[in-house]
Amino acid sequence: MRVALLVSVASLVAIPLFAGGCTQPEAKKESTAVTPGPETQKPGDIRVAGSKLIHFHGITEKINRERIPETAIICTVGDDAINVSDYKNAFRYKQGQAKQMLQPNPQLQRNLVKRAENLGIKLTDEEAKSLLEKSKAQGGKQLQDMFKSGKVKEKDFDKQVLQMGLALKATNHEIEENLLNEMINNSLLLQAARHAGLGKTAFNRYVEFKHSPNYKEALKLTTLTPNQLKDAVIEDFLISLMKEKIIKKAEISDKSVYDVYLSMRDQRFRHPGRFRWSQIFVAAPLADFGIYPSMATAIKREYPKKTAQEQAEMVKSLDQAQAKKANDLLARALRGEDFARLANEKTDDAPARASKTGGDMGFATVSKLNSTTIFRPISTAIQTMNKGDIYPKPVRTPAGYHIIKLTDKTAPGYLPFDEVKDELKPRMAQKVAGLAVMEWLLKQRETVPITFTRQFSDIVPKDGILQQRVPDSK
Repeated sequence: MRVALLVSVASLVAIPLFAGGCTQPEAKKESTAVTPGPETQKPGDIRVAGSKLIHFHGITEKINRERIPETAIICTVGDDAINVSDYKNAFRYKQGQAKQMLQPNPQLQRNLVKRAENLGIKLTDEEAKSLLEKSKAQGGKQLQDMFKSGKVKEKDFDKQVLQMGLALKATNHEIEENLLNEMINNSLLLQAARHAGLGKTAFNRYVEFKHSPNYKEALKLTTLTPNQLKDAVIEDFLISLMKEKIIKKAEISDKSVYDVYLSMRDQRFRHPGRFRWSQIFVAAPLADFGIYPSMATAIKREYPKKTAQEQAEMVKSLDQAQAKKANDLLARALRGEDFARLANEKTDDAPARASKTGGDMGFATVSKLNSTTIFRPISTAIQTMNKGDIYPKPVRTPAGYHIIKLTDKTAPGYLPFDEVKDELKPRMAQKVAGLAVMEWLLKQRETVPITFTRQFSDIVPKDGILQQRVPDSK
């Protein structure tokens, strides 16, 4: 285990942290974000259609190839500017998150390696050589001693390092494809969050995070400085808070739930006929059920010094006593005593006794009853009964004795809306939440100006260009 851990950590530490070889973070400095004004919008800049911006390619390569400075603005989103420094820091933050997921998850590593192969992503000879050299340097003398002793085979170590490198290169590809689009969305959310006064709440959440074990782990796995990490985490919280605010406004009406119910009724909510029944339960378990012991287990615990034969006789006597209790209760019910009152007072089903529901077990289909060992004998009995009947003898199941009354019987049809509403609403809430945020962002993208500088205009999809600024006439 220690060997595997060493290999994993060594490979993680050695992987280059910015796709395409962009420069590593500089020493701590003040934020270089620029508030755009007329002076930042120059001839050649392009106004874009926000709804058309989804994937971007070649940003990292462009930054490296053209040696674009950290202060250069990529685009402006309303009153906010996204510059090269912002992009690099966001990229590194995403890589840190990816490393946290990859380190303990070999299956995820394998999936990413497979994805890299499918996309034709490969490590160059130079990248592979650099990874191996840095990983072995990170392992130091301890790793070399393991090679010499045979505890770790060098070829196995090399293979794992290169697989991790390929997995992270695939991760870099995915990050680059989606990052700028995500940053534009986040900029819209951040501006709205700050305008809504959510900054204090976000900062308080950061303070809680800083005093948790996750903070130290995050520092280990990122190349961001503590201040850069702080900014990134607070922004994450601001974005989450704004999403929560948007989602709260997206209430789900009963009408919308009912419309979904109608659309799914034939596929999900048709039933072949149902029975509604009540019971008075007398416990006499033949086997252990979770925390509830069988009669045999209970006798052994209470009388450990009794012989096995004596314990068996005691179990038999207890079962007979419980059977008599069940028959006595059945006789009272058949004589006309109120079944619900008997159930509330005499049932051994503690939750049912506490809730005072008269032993009501709700509606069930034959197939549902037959799906559990305990209720299978009850299913057989219920199918012979008419509405209002009390079964003429206690029904024995592995749990005990059941005095049952059929309180309703329905023909094939649909489950009523009121019964399934609470099941549908949470499922819809998840979908509605995502749609609410998406619709909010699309609306913002239609109204908030998004402008790319001339230097980065070549990364914008052609169908996303709304207007190009022309040089001022002299």
